[in-house]
Amino acid sequence: MPRLSSLVLPWLLAGMLLAPAGVHALDPDKAFHHYVSDNWSIEAGLPQITVRAMAQDSDGYLWLGTQAGISRFDGARFANFDSSNTPELPGDFIHALLAEDNGRLWIATYKGLALRERDRFTRIEIAEGLESVTDVVSLAMGRDGRVLAGTARGIAQVRDGHLHLLHALPATAQSLLVEDTHTWAGSIGGVYQFEAGQRRFMPLPDAASAVVTRLRRAQGRLWAGTGVGLYWLSESGWQRYLDDPALARKPIEEIFEDSDGNLWISMLDHLLRLRGGRVVERIEQSPTSIAVRSALEDREGNLWLGTQWNGAIRLWNGWTRRYSVREGLREPILWSVARDPDGHTWVGTESGLVRLREGRFEQVLPGDALPHPTVYTLRVERERIWIGTRRGAALFEDGKVLTPELLRPMASAQINGIVGDSGGALWFATTQGLFRLQDEQLLRFGEAEGLHDVRVRFVLETRDRRLLIGTQGGLFELREGRFH
Repeated sequence: MPRLSSLVLPWLLAGMLLAPAGVHALDPDKAFHHYVSDNWSIEAGLPQITVRAMAQDSDGYLWLGTQAGISRFDGARFANFDSSNTPELPGDFIHALLAEDNGRLWIATYKGLALRERDRFTRIEIAEGLESVTDVVSLAMGRDGRVLAGTARGIAQVRDGHLHLLHALPATAQSLLVEDTHTWAGSIGGVYQFEAGQRRFMPLPDAASAVVTRLRRAQGRLWAGTGVGLYWLSESGWQRYLDDPALARKPIEEIFEDSDGNLWISMLDHLLRLRGGRVVERIEQSPTSIAVRSALEDREGNLWLGTQWNGAIRLWNGWTRRYSVREGLREPILWSVARDPDGHTWVGTESGLVRLREGRFEQVLPGDALPHPTVYTLRVERERIWIGTRRGAALFEDGKVLTPELLRPMASAQINGIVGDSGGALWFATTQGLFRLQDEQLLRFGEAEGLHDVRVRFVLETRDRRLLIGTQGGLFELREGRFH
């Protein structure tokens, strides 16, 4: 499960804080559907279904910005703040959040900027010259430690508790990115670059009316997410990303890089993962199930996704991987699993025998090649595979399916187990009794040998070579040819 320290629970604050053994991002080799996901929305106490912004503060709390205020999540419950219970919050429609290491949290709303510090909210007043500004749409930390805010007038800066205009622009600074020597502002038709007091506009090709809503430096490139697709900055200027048709034209909602170098790019109906600048996975679902608007990686490496319609989703590695239809299974109902001496995994399905190799299933035997399509149990040896079905047993050897005459007495039985013992015998647990195959002879044990119910489910040889039989009538032990 995710470590508790990723979100500090209130009762831990007063006592011992559980420390993580180590911080790990999501396993980059796992497919998206292998991750474990947890979801919180209005049913769990979130004030509204759309999470447009997320931040984790220095105490470990997760803050979620919605269209109906801001919410603090401690891993168990939400504390919600809006203009009705917190008058210092200018507006309820939250655009962006910015958490500082010193515990301060900046909140950009459609009616201005607010600061939360030491459990107190403060409205940031508008300085002279910015009286017409209400909508604060983006936030970034400046190189001098002062907060920058994207507004309709350009880039503003917080000084002395007021918002002052720093760089006037002809259109809204929809996105901000601060680097060592540059400050970038995404706006209509392109991106503004500020360096050493100089301003330079870098237009998008063939997209004069597109709005740059996201700017990220990741995987050796500067990326721009716009309403008409994804761009990256080359030496000659902005280039449209053409490696994926969806990213080339569809509106980009979020660009986020986790600590393991995965670049997550979302659209309303897609979530894509890039590594090395290339798409390595596409998560395609209905628009109401993905629609990621914001992303955050918490201290323990869990990935949080803020969605348009389904609140917040947390993804974490979990302990398992799920192999199903996406990995090549024709249908998902499985009955048996066995490993061969070479390490390959064989799986019995409703419709034949398959093998799992390098993460993909391959069909080895179709169901119609067997006495019955369902491969109910397996025993895999180096040279052969014993296959138990719902109507008798078969052998798979040298690429052929064999039904030896010796096995005919079990032809109408369901084979529930095939187990070898230390003496070289092979035991078959069936719905018609227990069968032993040894020295080319098949012997049945049933009512005459003491089984009150012949429906045998499993066979177990103990370490001291006792043979135990589990039936639908109880547990039995074989002693001197009889069951007790």
